[in-house]
Amino acid sequence: MKNDEKIQTTITQEIPEWKLKLAYFYTENKVFIKRASLFMFFFVDLLILFMLGTMWINYKTGLLKDETYLSQLSVNLVNNQTIEKFQPQDLYFEKPIVIPTNNDKYNFIVKVINNNEVWAVMNIKYTFVVAGQELEPKNTFILPASEKYLMYFNAASAQNIQLKILDTSWQRIRDFSLLSYKDKFEITKSNFEASNSNIYSGISTIEIYNDSPFDYWEIGAPIVLYDKAMQPLAVDYIVINKLLSRETRELELNWYENIETRVYKTEVYPEVNLLNENVIMKLETTPDSPSGYE
Repeated sequence: MKNDEKIQTTITQEIPEWKLKLAYFYTENKVFIKRASLFMFFFVDLLILFMLGTMWINYKTGLLKDETYLSQLSVNLVNNQTIEKFQPQDLYFEKPIVIPTNNDKYNFIVKVINNNEVWAVMNIKYTFVVAGQELEPKNTFILPASEKYLMYFNAASAQNIQLKILDTSWQRIRDFSLLSYKDKFEITKSNFEASNSNIYSGISTIEIYNDSPFDYWEIGAPIVLYDKAMQPLAVDYIVINKLLSRETRELELNWYENIETRVYKTEVYPEVNLLNENVIMKLETTPDSPSGYE
């Protein structure tokens, strides 16, 4: 009879102590570990459900907000009072004045007032409508907080005269370094002397002083003669070329209109388009000239 083979039952390799401790801990806490694992699985499931619920709620909330925004698109949310506050006020126009001249011609003048402190009219295009027909359009500018005359000379008729504004270009002014000199022209003399000549009815002597630090290429100057009731008797427009800083210029103007009423006042309204820096002569400077205009 053969000898049965003996199975080796002796553990020759020593088991590490930490494995023994781990096995002992598992044996002692087997029930607790199972319960803890079950609780963790339940907690993770609950957390996932909570996150999915939060995402769903945010999604529905976003849909409701979008619907609210879409419903408000048809509602006018513009504050008209705020818009009007930052828009220029309309220009104020007085009634047109008709002044007869020689040869059955007529001059028209209309005073326009810009009450806006920070808004300038870069260009206003206008015409006069006479007997339903528009005359040749004219263009001019209007500085902030100022007034001027719109003029038309030598019209053939004055029937049913109306002023028509064709276009107005506004600009908000933020830099007043140049515009602050708009009233720096002084009229030191303006008088009218009647003449016995058969050619002209009188002579106006005008003296203008440039009290600004700038030399100007051109200065426009509407001139109006008034009667005792301050009604215009005659109107003309002159251009003063190359008026230097601190210069006084004397001018004479012959009037060819038949001025039979006594002239009580001669008014001169100097104007220069300070909205355009090219009106300034940059050839010479004075010690008190502002920087940047050399």
